[in-house]
Amino acid sequence: MAHTIDFETHLGERKNENRWYGPEELLALENEAGIKYAVVIPEASVRPPNKWVYEQIKNYPRLIGCASINPGLGSEAVEELEKAIKDWDMACLKLVPTVHGYNINSSVVDPIMSKAGELDIPVIIHSGSHGCEPLSIKELAENYSDVAIIMEHMGYPYNVDQAILAAKKCDNIFLGTAIANSQPAIIRMAAREVGAERIIFGSSAPGIFPIYSVLSLKRVDLSSHELDLILGENFARILDIDLTNRVNDKANANQSGGLS
Repeated sequence: MAHTIDFETHLGERKNENRWYGPEELLALENEAGIKYAVVIPEASVRPPNKWVYEQIKNYPRLIGCASINPGLGSEAVEELEKAIKDWDMACLKLVPTVHGYNINSSVVDPIMSKAGELDIPVIIHSGSHGCEPLSIKELAENYSDVAIIMEHMGYPYNVDQAILAAKKCDNIFLGTAIANSQPAIIRMAAREVGAERIIFGSSAPGIFPIYSVLSLKRVDLSSHELDLILGENFARILDIDLTNRVNDKANANQSGGLS
C-alpha cells in the first residue's frame, strides 16, 4: 500500500476521558491502526483556531492541516482560507453548515468555494444534519464540478441512500467513512454502487480510535485493492501532494517515530 491516510482527526480531549490528545497522542493512535498520515481539523467554533492547529502540528510532517472556515465571516473567511493554505501549510477546507448556521447550497458559500477552486484544494463537508443534507451537497457539487468534495459521514445514519445517489450523480463527490465505519456493510454497499475509488477513510479520532474503524472495514467483503484505495490511496490522489517527500524534507522535525 502506497499511502494510508485518516482524513478526519482532531486535537483535544476525548469525551468522557480526562486526557489530552496532542500530536504525539494522535500519532500513537494512528500507529496502532497502521495509518501513516492524518488530516487534523480544528473545532468548528465561530472562528475556528486554524493558526493554533498549525502551531501544534507544524513539526509533525505526518499530520496535515485542514482549514475549518465559517463562510458567514465573508471576505475575512476567504482571506483566512488563503492564509491557511499558503502560509500555514494546510491542504484542504472543512465546512460545517450545521454549526455555523447556513445551508450548504446557499450563496454564502460561493466566495469560499470559488477560492477553494482557485487554490485547487479538496473540500470536506459535514453531512447528514440540518443545512448539509446529501442532496443539498449534490447541488453544490454540480455548481463546483472542478472541486473535489468529501461528504463526511456519507449521510450516516439516516441519509446514506441519498449520499450514494449524490455520488452517482456527481463525479466530484467522494464518500467519507468517518462514523459510518461503525456499520461497515454500508461502506461495502457504497463500494458496490459507486466504486471503492470514490470512498475515503476517516476515523474522527480521538473520539473514535482509528484501529477500531480499520478493523471494522477489514471484516466485510472488500478486496485488498479496494481497502488500499479506501484507506489512503484515493485521498492521496486528491490531495496531490508528495507525502513521502513531505516527511523526508522534515526529517529533523520533532515527530513520533515513523511506521516501518
